Amino acid sequence: MSTRAEPGDVFAVARAVVCGWWQQEAFWQRERLWAQRLERVAFATSRRSEVAARWPAAWWRLVARDAVVFPEVVAVAAALVDPALRLLVTGERLLVRRSPDDGRFVTVLGDRLERGWLGEVERPERPSALQAWMRGLAREAHSPSLSDSTQRGMWQVQAAHQPADVGTGCVCWPPLPLSPSEGMPG
Repeated sequence: MSTRAEPGDVFAVARAVVCGWWQQEAFWQRERLWAQRLERVAFATSRRSEVAARWPAAWWRLVARDAVVFPEVVAVAAALVDPALRLLVTGERLLVRRSPDDGRFVTVLGDRLERGWLGEVERPERPSALQAWMRGLAREAHSPSLSDSTQRGMWQVQAAHQPADVGTGCVCWPPLPLSPSEGMPG
């Protein structure tokens, strides 16, 4: 079983996985690093921009998300193409069907990310980008004749798992009130 994926596709899946976690309240209840990184990004940016200093927390969570989670996206991308970890999804004997949801991959991924609790949040019964990727990998391993079409599907992020686009999120934001220093036009 080879990894015939384009790097951009691998990172797109990894980003969808991590951004999916970003959206989960259960993840934030356990996560410690992201809140610290988000606070540092917001503080550093706010010091340089009066407008950014007035942004509500929800805006920061969307605008700074990709910068905050980038280390985890890189680690997840590496895990998705790691042959040893891929075997945790498919099993060593390809003729014996294994369930992609036995948790071994997620457990090892959680250990790599130093989030031993990841298995409590990334559950097989909850649809996610990671679960979709694992199912695609298992299908490829158990149906080698379908591998070309499965490979393409495995590295495509389904619409339901696409991360929110910053531009789209910004359009929904109400305008900020003018600050006294900005004055009134006229």
